[in-house]
Amino acid sequence: MDYEILAQEILKALGGEENLTSATHCMTRLRMKVRANDVVGWQELEAISGVMSVVKQADGEIHLIVGAGHAQKTHTALQSMLKSTSTSPETLAPKANGALAAIQRDLNKMLKKLHAIFIPLLPMMTLFGMLHFITLLLPASMLESAPMPWSIFPFLFSTLMILGVAFYSSQELGAHPLMGFGLLVLILFLVDPPTDRAFLGNILILTLFGSYFMAKLGHLVRKFVPNVLDLLLSNLITLLITLQVVFILQPFALGGTLGMNWVISFLFYDAHFMIRAVVGYLFVATFLWLVRRGIHHLFVLFYAMEFLAREGQVSLFPILAMAGAGQVGMAMAIWVKARTTGNVGLVNHVKKALPMAMLGMGEPLTYNVTQPTPRALLLSGLGAGIGGAWIAVMQVKMVAWGASGWLGIFLLRDLSMIRLYAIGVLFAYVGAFILGVIFIKRWMVRP
Repeated sequence: MDYEILAQEILKALGGEENLTSATHCMTRLRMKVRANDVVGWQELEAISGVMSVVKQADGEIHLIVGAGHAQKTHTALQSMLKSTSTSPETLAPKANGALAAIQRDLNKMLKKLHAIFIPLLPMMTLFGMLHFITLLLPASMLESAPMPWSIFPFLFSTLMILGVAFYSSQELGAHPLMGFGLLVLILFLVDPPTDRAFLGNILILTLFGSYFMAKLGHLVRKFVPNVLDLLLSNLITLLITLQVVFILQPFALGGTLGMNWVISFLFYDAHFMIRAVVGYLFVATFLWLVRRGIHHLFVLFYAMEFLAREGQVSLFPILAMAGAGQVGMAMAIWVKARTTGNVGLVNHVKKALPMAMLGMGEPLTYNVTQPTPRALLLSGLGAGIGGAWIAVMQVKMVAWGASGWLGIFLLRDLSMIRLYAIGVLFAYVGAFILGVIFIKRWMVRP
């Protein structure tokens, strides 16, 4: 794929460089903000080879789904064309009125920023998961003879995660990234490790809050410091005040860390298997609804906190991966129904998107098949909940997050969990397929 040509076609369809105010990306999407939606060629965007789907968000942001691996390369090609790089300016699209709408808008914005902080860390997490999988295939004698025991690698990757959060949280929230490193180093001197499990999580919470506070305070300080003294004083004043605030809030951050660790331990480790089954089912049944509202970004904090507290284990991610498997089962049911009604377009959408969804890249399936079909998203979650309950009951763990579907096998904690994970995926397929066959009517999938 020629990413320069793809970027040129996208930029042209968006109305040119002068209409583009922001261009960022996640694993599978390009996230665009434009000045005027009326000059965007929506049909041209959808017709571009390489763009799987076009999604217009409620806040005016345009998401182009191009697939894992392609998003970053296309974004790089796009940025090389732009005269200046824009970093998440405020969208000029009309905003909803009312206090509730404003609160929801601010909450979604905050959760998106939280998610954006961890997106650059996904390659590192996936690398850790793949390295762990390789060690499972190696003979024990080879690992024992290694100069460095594998058992310390979770701690090393946990340390890298904290460093990455310090860098990207400062960058995403508006402070200088190196200020985030400076803040992290000084926090490590200020914070006494309360317990092994809570220490790194406490550092993570303090770093996130400190970066946010430092970014806001830095803009305020620069309004009062003379330009000639800005380089000498602004960063120093900002950092010293931030450290005082962080030191005062340290007990509250520790309380939050211990509380989150207790919730994680109770729900996924210590609770009766019936409670785990209900929790697993409810998480999966509601996950797709949460995705549509952007609330699912909050879960990345739970992944990180458990990874730090449990030395490289993640329980919630394999449970939520069953929601994607449910969409596969639902798509199979829709395919059966669509064939009987002669809806060739929908049948082709399913054929194109189904293999990628089985490997964990379900967005083309969501926006082209399950979301446009009445009841399909809801039924997908309800059916897939059976798989989520199974994964929770059997306590299937991953050592990282990022890859789901059948690719999630490479992130499992040990080889004995491959069979359990596969059964969960099949349960999600079957559960959603049965609900689709029963409740998706032929009139819903007519051409």
